[in-house]
Amino acid sequence: LRANTNELFGKMKTLRTKLDEEFEKMSKEAHDKFMSSLAEVERKMESGARVPVLFDELKKLQSMYREAKNLTREHRNKIWDKLDGTFKAVKEKRFGAKPGEGGKE
Repeated sequence: LRANTNELFGKMKTLRTKLDEEFEKMSKEAHDKFMSSLAEVERKMESGARVPVLFDELKKLQSMYREAKNLTREHRNKIWDKLDGTFKAVKEKRFGAKPGEGGKE
């Protein structure tokens, strides 16, 4: 009984490893897709595209990010950092830099 149980657990570990590798691969593909989309938005911003259109694209990407289930924690964090930074850059371009502390008249 013990030998049979150990054999079954060995098979389960092998299957789990294979499943983890497949998940990592899918996560990497989704990560690369998000990063290329964000790079495209940044390129458009630098080339002078309309800011409201870029803002809408970013909101769409953010929605896709929230719905994505096939991302590892590492990939999810990297995408979020890039998405957040791009949002801040577009907001700054749209509304201008935030006034400093001494901005009172």
